[in-house]
Amino acid sequence: MQVLNTVEIRAKVLRETKEALQGHKERLGLTLGEVIDRMTLQCQTTDPGIASVILGEQLVLVTGEQTEEQMKETMLLFTALVKHSCLKIGMSEEEYNREVNKRLPKKKK
Repeated sequence: MQVLNTVEIRAKVLRETKEALQGHKERLGLTLGEVIDRMTLQCQTTDPGIASVILGEQLVLVTGEQTEEQMKETMLLFTALVKHSCLKIGMSEEEYNREVNKRLPKKKK
């Protein structure tokens, strides 16, 4: 098990900042320190699994206050951007669709 080099800090912040951090903590299921670390350290990794978790956490953070309609629009725009990026790096549309479908959860019968 990895031992983390952590320290305790105290800070005065706006009430809105405290409430936002608390909301992020609850939505992500993390400690306050983990939320601050993720927001501050601009995590980078070569591991695709870890990278997708970090992106997912960011998506939860930035959409936490959206209505259902806003969330639908955000997700459509985001997935369009992801597809565009994949095509730009050389994936064909067929390859993109095939690879995405392989990673989707299996439908229950």
